[in-house]
Amino acid sequence: MHIKSTNWFAIWICFSAGLAAAITMNKASPAALNIAADLDLSLFQIGWLVSVVAIGMVVLGFASGHLVLRFGALKALTAGVAVLLLTPWLSVLATTSSLLMVERSLEGIGVILVMVSAPAAIINVSRPEDVGLSMAVWALWMPSGSSLIFLLAPWLLNIDGWRSLWLSSAVAAAVVFPFLLYLLSVDHRETRAVPPSESATVSTNTQSINRRSISVPGAVLLAVIFLCFGAGFFGVLTYLPTYLHTVSGFSTANASLLTALLPAVLIIGNLLAGGLLHRGLQPALVMSISAVLVSITLWIAMTLADGLLAIIFLVLFGLFTGVVPTAMFAQAPRFAASPRAVGVVIGIMVTGQGIGLLFAPPVIAYLVGPSQNWIAALPLLVLLPLIVALLAVYLPRFENQGHVRGSKSEQ
Repeated sequence: MHIKSTNWFAIWICFSAGLAAAITMNKASPAALNIAADLDLSLFQIGWLVSVVAIGMVVLGFASGHLVLRFGALKALTAGVAVLLLTPWLSVLATTSSLLMVERSLEGIGVILVMVSAPAAIINVSRPEDVGLSMAVWALWMPSGSSLIFLLAPWLLNIDGWRSLWLSSAVAAAVVFPFLLYLLSVDHRETRAVPPSESATVSTNTQSINRRSISVPGAVLLAVIFLCFGAGFFGVLTYLPTYLHTVSGFSTANASLLTALLPAVLIIGNLLAGGLLHRGLQPALVMSISAVLVSITLWIAMTLADGLLAIIFLVLFGLFTGVVPTAMFAQAPRFAASPRAVGVVIGIMVTGQGIGLLFAPPVIAYLVGPSQNWIAALPLLVLLPLIVALLAVYLPRFENQGHVRGSKSEQ
């Protein structure tokens, strides 16, 4: 059924759910030094604490896509936000890293449900012509949430240490949860109003989706791309406050505020990508060019630049980085036979991202070592975006495989 008008209210509610997920994912970074001091953890252990949230993404990524298909995007999204609302309260009981690791893993279940179901729900309420713009709005979830938690971190840490910061994600989830219940009630009323004949057609379509609904090679390639992108960006974002504090000599508060600049610039990149895609540029092309620029600017910022010049190139790094995920989410519908199947593609895609997020912080901590040799991690961080650029070139080859047709026109 062709959607006559895009439901921007629902899109912004889905985005707000993503905001809560982003806060959940990134709150460990500004809290890292405080947690390390309180629980006596090493940099390597902190790396695992930061990344363990991705276990749910790795284990449940593909399954979550099918949950969205089975129960609907809105129900899965509401369930994910409920998890984000409840699990952070376990941190109040944490006196060792073990319980905090368990709590962090449970948070990952909520994060993956939001990551998969929110964009699927957005696509379901967007006109095909507006998919590029609506995906640009959705892509704001990560940089907006990251900037928000880094900006609030100094204030939250002053209230009751890292535990106050940890509970901020539960507060964010509590704000959006009632609005999701409202959307669910509206969706339920509209579903009950569907004529029996049309309902039977939908049921038949769901069965066919389970059999053959996506371009598997395209979705897997997109997952590998997201793995490399997620590992590179999350690796930089995770340790930037520590890097600025230990290498550049900034205070913990100032390091957190400066780190907030990076995801804030990503927002501009997200919007830039949305405009480019809305004008008809191919997502794969936008992705590839931006990834090359990500690699170049990061290398310059960490080797050739110093002081203000380094900050300028970090800003450019953030700008080009923001373009890439918007292009990825705009690419996902091109591998699905219908809007209902997009959740499956995204589930596969974010599984790759989860693997990158899971292993990047510990690997980077290992490369840096106790001597704090941050340049040792630079070759990996520069190489990952170049792999993204190379693989993105092959994405269009899989857009029309098998049952997947018409995706280009849908955008």
